[in-house]
Amino acid sequence: ITVQDKDSPLVQCPDVDVVLQTDPASPTVPRPSDLTNGVRATDDTGLVNLECTTSDNHTAWPAGTYPVTCVATDASDNRASCSYNILVMVVDNTPPVVQCPPSLTVDANPSTGTGRLDWGDLRAVDDVGVIGEISCDPDPGHFPLGLTDVTCSAKDAAGNVGTCVFTVKVEDKTPPSIECPDDAVVAAKDASGLQYSWTIAANDESPGPLAVVCQVADRELELHPAYFSLLIAVDETARFACRATDTSGNDATCSFAVTVTDQSPPVFPNCTSEGLSFPPLPVRKWLARDGVTFAWVCLEQPQATDNVDGTAVEEALVLPPSASIVAVTTPFTTTTSTATTTTT
Repeated sequence: ITVQDKDSPLVQCPDVDVVLQTDPASPTVPRPSDLTNGVRATDDTGLVNLECTTSDNHTAWPAGTYPVTCVATDASDNRASCSYNILVMVVDNTPPVVQCPPSLTVDANPSTGTGRLDWGDLRAVDDVGVIGEISCDPDPGHFPLGLTDVTCSAKDAAGNVGTCVFTVKVEDKTPPSIECPDDAVVAAKDASGLQYSWTIAANDESPGPLAVVCQVADRELELHPAYFSLLIAVDETARFACRATDTSGNDATCSFAVTVTDQSPPVFPNCTSEGLSFPPLPVRKWLARDGVTFAWVCLEQPQATDNVDGTAVEEALVLPPSASIVAVTTPFTTTTSTATTTTT
């Protein structure tokens, strides 16, 4: 009895086209070295020889459809075949390359506090071609102080989007404005002098805070707005140098001087402006002349005081000759000054 294998092998090719993709920059793909990839062949004897061929034996395949035929042969030379297609497609998966400018720096406009910048037309390159204009966010125009990132994008015909990013820097190079008080000579309040207080007017284009300080010459002092006050002694001149600094480090200075002097005269607190009447003041001697009675009195010199020097003031009681003569019509009651008499 002779047993013969007359059954053909089973061979199965891919049910759908095998797709090979390439980029427009390289519009061909290398010819596959193994066309049996994805093809299955079996036989009841277990031994199968599988060969797959195509009519195009070029080493590089451009876009197109390439039929592949596969033949499976078993040990008894029984054969079976199948076929499938290799589809080469040019697919654009590469986004455009947008060419951004380098980071840009611009000075702020003192009147607006912003920087104006226009970077012109940008370029983008792509394997297929760019559709539409290159757009940037934000657009050219006014930029605030500091750093702003600008993102520019372009789309190609395949819908791929390419982007680039650059930085816009707006610098504040304008110093703030500062105004000091005028030089002044002021009156002392008491023997210690005067606690002098002042304000500084400072403004800046940038929205950040201003640091304002004042230094006093010959003193290790640095005063800030909440403490713009200084005790200045009598006959002392304090010289101030003030500085305003903005958040960008720009500064401006001004200066002024304040001198404290004793400008208030002494006062006589116990002098009366109502005149003198006698008695009750002691009368040293009564005199009569030409029918008029005179009182010779001894006056106590008034004590003078001063808001700066206290009671340490020089005093002098200066009376004109007629000041010691007071005419009265009747003793002890009414006082009448003569036309030439003055009582201070």
